Parts: sequence; structure tokens; C-alpha cells
Amino acid sequence: MWQLCVEDVLRALGCAELPETGSRKTEHPDAQVQGPTEEQPLDGYAPEDSSAWFALRLAEDKAWISAKAKESSDGGVPQVSTDAIIAMETARVAQEKVAAERAAKEAAEKAEKEAARMAEEKVAAERAAKEAAEKAEKEAARVAEEEAAAERAAKEAAEKAEQEAARVAEKAAAERAAKEAAEKAEQEAARVAEEMAAAAERAAKEAAEKAEQEAARVAEEKAAAERGAKEAAEKAAKEAARMAEEKKAAAERAVKEEAGRVLAAAHIRADKEQTPRMPEQQPARVPDAQGPGRTTLEQSPKKKASPKKKARKVDPQKANGA
Repeated sequence: MWQLCVEDVLRALGCAELPETGSRKTEHPDAQVQGPTEEQPLDGYAPEDSSAWFALRLAEDKAWISAKAKESSDGGVPQVSTDAIIAMETARVAQEKVAAERAAKEAAEKAEKEAARMAEEKVAAERAAKEAAEKAEKEAARVAEEEAAAERAAKEAAEKAEQEAARVAEKAAAERAAKEAAEKAEQEAARVAEEMAAAAERAAKEAAEKAEQEAARVAEEKAAAERGAKEAAEKAAKEAARMAEEKKAAAERAVKEEAGRVLAAAHIRADKEQTPRMPEQQPARVPDAQGPGRTTLEQSPKKKASPKKKARKVDPQKANGA
């Protein structure tokens, strides 16, 4: 139905057929929308976006027809319909909306990837903290083993001292020597035990402090990663909203400007239609039996209109809708 209406308009403008899709842009540079071809598909649309593709194709054909009407009209007044302008602007706004949504989606994906990277860093930091804690436990176990070894050494020294005391028990000098040796052994054992205990306490304290410092650093890195991910998501959302608002405002301004131009052209066309016809365009008057001065159409009121006049009575809105 729409194709038939387009062919009628082209025949009225003196054109034999519709232009090819590949040559529209060359023949009419003022056309704002170009339909996709097999060699060069429409940028920004997936193959499943058939509705947007057909909307752009329809707007392109209407723009080309409007250009031909402008070239063939008297005084250069474009014969552009409001439906054609609305269709063109609607298709363009739809394309810009898809581009804005794609940009917002890419920003959201980047934010998700950044959050995933931060989560991986958090897991790595937790693993490092766990390894540090395990090292501290191993160090404490080693210190405990050294303390046990020191105790065994002290016990062995005491046993040796007792054996020496038993060997010299027969003599007083031997007893005194054994007593002195025992006292020395006890003193040495006490000193060694105190030194080992102090060393073990220092090592355990240092290991605990290192573990606490590592845990605090991991917590700080985790908080910084969460703040960075949150800030990236907020920036992406704000940027997407700003781009959508700018696209919407630009589309509304373009529609208003084009509607103003079309309204001015309609006023000019209405003024031209109100001017009187030329004498040769008025219907001839012939006398008849009913009285002079009656036109041919008035003599035969029941005569049917010609096919061309019927075609002119077609509602343009129904034709565009088809």
C-alpha cells in the first residue's frame, strides 16, 4: 500500500521509478537518514533490530521524495508532510537512544570488571594474611621446641652433676666439689632457662605484632578497593544519564525547528492556493436548456469523478500508515 502511494507521488513529480538504495546519498545530500545495504550494514544496530531498520528505510524514502518535490515545486517550497518529518526524527532519536544505551552498558561492564579485580585483590590479601599467621604459628612452635631442648639440656647437666657428686661422695672434697658443681649447674640451668624464656616471649610478641600490622594493611586495601569500585559505578551512572539528557534535548530542539519550517511552508502554500486561477484554467461555460452561464459539471451533477480525482481524495494519513 505504501509502495503504491510512493510510486504515485513519483509519477506526479515526473520520476519513472524509485531510486536505488545505494545511490540515495549521492543524488540527494540533504537526506538525514540512509538505509543499510548488504555491503555496509547500519552502524549501532544488531541484525535482530528489524523494526529500527525498517523505520530508517521508511524515513529515507520519504526524505528522498520530499527532495524531489522541492525540486519540482514552484518557488522552491518543499512539499514535506509532518508525518515524514516525525518519522525521520523518531528514527534518528531511536538510533541515538540505542547508542546511549550501549555506552551505558559498556560503562557498567567496566565497573563490574573493576569490582571483580578488586575482589580478586581482596582474596589475595586475605591469603597473604593467612600465610603470615601460619608463619607466626610455625615460629612459635619452633621457639617452644627450643625451650624444650633447653630444658632437656639443663636436665642432662643436672644429671651429670649428680653423677659427679655421687662419684666424689666418698671424700669431703669430692662432696664439696659435687656441691659446688651442682650449684653451678643449677645456676647455669636457671640462667639458660631465663634467657630462653625471654627470647621466646620476644619472638612471640614480634610475630603477633607483624600479624596485626599485616591484617590492618589488608583491611585498608580492602576498604580502598571498595571505595574505588563504588566511585567508578557512580561515575558511569552519572555519565550515562548526562548523555541521555543531552541526546533527548538535541532531538527535541531539532523536532521543534523542523516543525516550524514545515508550518511556514504550509502557510506559504496556503497563500498560493487562495490566489485566483488563470483564465485558461477555469472550466468553460456553455448554455443549455436550463439557462445560460452553467458549467459542464453543473449540467450533470450525477456524473462520477474521474479515477485521477478519486486518487486525489485518498487520505494522506492512511496512505502513510499503510
